[in-house]
Amino acid sequence: MNAYKHLTNKGKDITRNTTYASIITNSLVQMFEYSGEEIDSKQFETALVTHGSATLAKFENKYYPVILTGGGRILPDKTFEKYHLIWFNNMEMLQNDVPREKVAVCRNTSDALPALNILRFADMLSEVDLSMVFNLQRSRLAPIPIAKNKAVRTQLQNILQAVKNGNYEVISADIEKDLITGKTAAVEMINLNDAKAIEYMNYLSELHDCLTRRLYTMYGMAVQETSKHAQVNKDESNARDGVSWLIPDNMLDERKQFCERFNKLNGTNLSVDYSPLFKAEREILNNRQEEKAYDSKNTINSANNSDSNSSIESNSAE
Repeated sequence: MNAYKHLTNKGKDITRNTTYASIITNSLVQMFEYSGEEIDSKQFETALVTHGSATLAKFENKYYPVILTGGGRILPDKTFEKYHLIWFNNMEMLQNDVPREKVAVCRNTSDALPALNILRFADMLSEVDLSMVFNLQRSRLAPIPIAKNKAVRTQLQNILQAVKNGNYEVISADIEKDLITGKTAAVEMINLNDAKAIEYMNYLSELHDCLTRRLYTMYGMAVQETSKHAQVNKDESNARDGVSWLIPDNMLDERKQFCERFNKLNGTNLSVDYSPLFKAEREILNNRQEEKAYDSKNTINSANNSDSNSSIESNSAE
């Protein structure tokens, strides 16, 4: 872990982006779970979200993800006549040939694109982190003495280093005391710090949380509720819940279609559904929609009954 300190700025940028991309990818690949056949589901999901489409091939009684490469074509029934396929992230199988029969194709979404949001949000979150580091450094910079010559510079550095190390330093001459306190013209002080920079950390921290909420709200996790403003009621806060499930439901539908085609071609019994965490979130949305539909129905019935009573009272008065 100490190696991070010795990286160049470019190396640190790459590390931050890679770390965030890994965190986001690990979150998305846990959306679905497969049953009926033994498959490397986490690797299969990783192949889908990072490449946009993939398939499965059997190796020693277990199915592993395979990447579709050039030289093949996708048929209208969403199968793939392949000439070149490669195993995905399975080094022990790279020396083995992928089976050559026609295979079913699974698409990450209906447009067969990878989850480009992974790289986009990883880049934005990394930039926010870098800004937080910069403002933290600015807030803790101290006034810096400017020495007129190397001898004074060496004396100052020795004293400051001793103080930094927590050692008691004895000043041997008045000149050094004056240099440290800035009372003599032999040294000038330059102030590079900005104490208010620490205040910006709150805004950057909120921006980081906002980006995270925006990302996961796109994938069915209704985390926008954690930042509900005072003027926004609960119904308004939950209004985007249904929209946030458009992408996950599309992803699930593509995987279910793949399982049907895969089972037809291979005589297997593969099935897929949301993982327990996402299934629970989807159930919460279903309950809200049912409650909203029930309330709307009661409102309409109440309005109709009110109109009927008014009409009866009007006829009675005549």
